[in-house]
Amino acid sequence: KGSGKGKEEGEWVTLKDGEAMGKRGVVVVSEEKRLWDILALYLISQKLKQIKTIPATIQCADEKMLCPALPGHIVKVQVLKRFNSRKLPHMIEVEMDTGEKRKFIFKEDDDISMDMTVMDLLRLCNKTWEKAGCEARIKTYTVVATANCSGFCECISGDTMLKYDAEALDNLLGSDAQKWRNFFTSLFAVITTTAAFDITDRHHNNVMFSPDGEVCLIDLSASLGFKAPMDSTLSINPVYFPDRFLKLRGYYVKRAAASGPEFEEKTGMSLIDWYKFEAMCMQAYYALFTDPVVRAHTAQFQYDFPTPLKFLKYLTDRKDEGKNRSKEAIRNQIVTKMEESDTVARMVATITSVIPMN
Repeated sequence: KGSGKGKEEGEWVTLKDGEAMGKRGVVVVSEEKRLWDILALYLISQKLKQIKTIPATIQCADEKMLCPALPGHIVKVQVLKRFNSRKLPHMIEVEMDTGEKRKFIFKEDDDISMDMTVMDLLRLCNKTWEKAGCEARIKTYTVVATANCSGFCECISGDTMLKYDAEALDNLLGSDAQKWRNFFTSLFAVITTTAAFDITDRHHNNVMFSPDGEVCLIDLSASLGFKAPMDSTLSINPVYFPDRFLKLRGYYVKRAAASGPEFEEKTGMSLIDWYKFEAMCMQAYYALFTDPVVRAHTAQFQYDFPTPLKFLKYLTDRKDEGKNRSKEAIRNQIVTKMEESDTVARMVATITSVIPMN
């Protein structure tokens, strides 16, 4: 085992869990990664895409397989859902002999190494913001790219933004100041990182809202200059800040008026004063833009951050409700139709499969 120092580019080495990769281009194989690969190859062998009736159960107690995220051995895998996206990923639930369960999205024929890279960047962002004293934090979760262009993404609690308009968001946040604080700190992070790392394909089915009030990003493959086809074609503003968040301002004003001045103080922020909101976003963005570690990570992909002034323009374009959002509306309508119709999903999958990512 070693750090990879002195190895030729592309050579496989095995590292102890947690040991850093010493040279760009060296493929690192940890014991944890090896176990994820075994599980992935087993699921591929079960031909999930050919299962006709879902949910379905795969009994695998005799396989003595491990799931690195959980103690014990796997006794069964439940295939809970097949998604209507291009690569037909599946939601699975892994059950261990300890009784513990965990849900993942399992993807086949889909290289999610970019998702892993961006998730590592998001973890780094949280450290950078904490060090800089910024009121921004983004939810992170397990993402593992595995053998044969497959991978696992841990499922997080909540539902996609397709399910929430401004009123539904307000109902979930209620008068709980901590939930509102979680919402604001995660919103600063989402606004900042979608622009900083060019995280595209931000339709409402690729953004989650958790029960504790956090906005969360999922499906991160179209990032760091590798744009989703529709984002590239329509030149969509990368900042994710939809109208429903602006409409939420009116609900927040009512909450603040009913709860008294301490409510705004406890939430740590306000949607009432746009310029204060803008300043908080700029502070979070500048912390990333000037951090040498973050910049070094993105430089590996020959990716240059948008300047702070460019970010400010992106953010300003999101300031007014209903303005400059027709392109996003088209995309979200397509995604909604895909969710409602298998026929539309197959049609869009066919079209997008022949449009290259730039």
